[in-house]
Amino acid sequence: MPHPRLPLTRWRLWAPRGAVLVNVNPQRIVYRKRWQEWPAYLKRWPFWIIGGDWDAGGRELPPFRVEQMRELLAAEGAFRDTPYYAAACAELERNGFIAEPYLTSRASLDAYLDRQVKILLDIREHGYAPQRELGGKRSHDLTVRIDRQGRLVKCREGTHRHAMLLALGVQEAPVTVDVVHTEWARACYRRFGGPLATALHRGLEADYGPVLEWPWSR
Repeated sequence: MPHPRLPLTRWRLWAPRGAVLVNVNPQRIVYRKRWQEWPAYLKRWPFWIIGGDWDAGGRELPPFRVEQMRELLAAEGAFRDTPYYAAACAELERNGFIAEPYLTSRASLDAYLDRQVKILLDIREHGYAPQRELGGKRSHDLTVRIDRQGRLVKCREGTHRHAMLLALGVQEAPVTVDVVHTEWARACYRRFGGPLATALHRGLEADYGPVLEWPWSR
């Protein structure tokens, strides 16, 4: 239940995807579930705060594709020289497709890796920028959710980009916070007091980093 001092309706902060952007240390982002293990209703949830057990049942998972990005860096983008490429080609020859990501030809594999190399080397050269500065959709920024324990849990968009940031050792990058657990929101309200939006904004800045975009009045 929400904090008794705050009416239930006040916890229903509506926010479009990508509306909350925060500068965080990518090293703090953890993986708890694979994409297919998240409850489907989270994609349709219209508010920024949500209770329940959507964050339960996870386990510590290693970040995805970091070794692949390290290989690309070591090869200076020459992806055909990497162990990943050799393994992917062998999988393609053996099965007729590559399972993850799903690719069905050498040409599609080359195109996939060429895109990754361009993004990776651009980040190394020019730094990491949010989608609003690249002409993309804000909802496609690297995405996290804040669980009841206050962990930044990776979800939705940006798995490859997160792996690139880890491989490059980047210490600060903008991420969009998709939803937060009611328990974390309640803790912010108890910690900082009302108004609720102010408490949540202060909680983000105190625990994670500067808030770059915020859709509500503070």
